[in-house]
Amino acid sequence: MEQITEFRKSNRFRHESIVVIDDGRSRYPFFALMHNASNAGIYFESLYGLSCGIRVNVRIENHPFTSRPKSCTARVAWCRALVETSTCRYGVGLEYC
Repeated sequence: MEQITEFRKSNRFRHESIVVIDDGRSRYPFFALMHNASNAGIYFESLYGLSCGIRVNVRIENHPFTSRPKSCTARVAWCRALVETSTCRYGVGLEYC
């Protein structure tokens, strides 16, 4: 795990893992790729965008912090379209509730 130095509430660490997102509105949950994590939230990339402010259930298959539960509720802090990628269309920041 490589630490990313920034001025944030908690330090972020580069860590890739599969996450499962359930927004409660879609018929099925979807898979996404987490790129970094902190004690405050995660960043992932996905084919699907999410509306800012909604709460989602997230399951992280391989969380870098063993003290965090595998499943939890989080709020969508931001969602941006990715332009220079061929695999995912959105970058999403989640903040744990």
